[in-house]
Amino acid sequence: MKKFSTFAIAALLSVSFLIPTNALAAGIPTTPDAVRTTSTTTTVLDVTQVGINESVESKFFYINTPGTLLVDVTQSINKSYPAKASYLIVKPEPDGTATTWGGSTFEGNGSFSFTSKAPLPVGTYYIKMTSKELGRTSSKVTVTIP
Repeated sequence: MKKFSTFAIAALLSVSFLIPTNALAAGIPTTPDAVRTTSTTTTVLDVTQVGINESVESKFFYINTPGTLLVDVTQSINKSYPAKASYLIVKPEPDGTATTWGGSTFEGNGSFSFTSKAPLPVGTYYIKMTSKELGRTSSKVTVTIP
């Protein structure tokens, strides 16, 4: 009986090396196509009273998975003419410089959207907003992080 149990244990261990590991994890996606990513939407900037040619920077946000960033903007101005502001997606670099990954200028009161010019690599980013109109511009910026 002792020989049989030794043989059975050796056989089980041998077979376990032959079974592909993805077969052991039944129900877990094993191909990139089967893996679904979730995105996160967060407010990164909510400012009022930004004067002409003044710039403000949003709080930092982090991209965990390379992908295209969606930026949603709601802007208005406290005068009878429309707001005008530019928005840039900026990645600070370790050497103190910064790389721009897209942006847009919007004229008018209301909501607007734009995306990064290319999929963003993993890293830290912020949005830079610059008012281009007389009066005081208000702006709320949310980003959908891939």
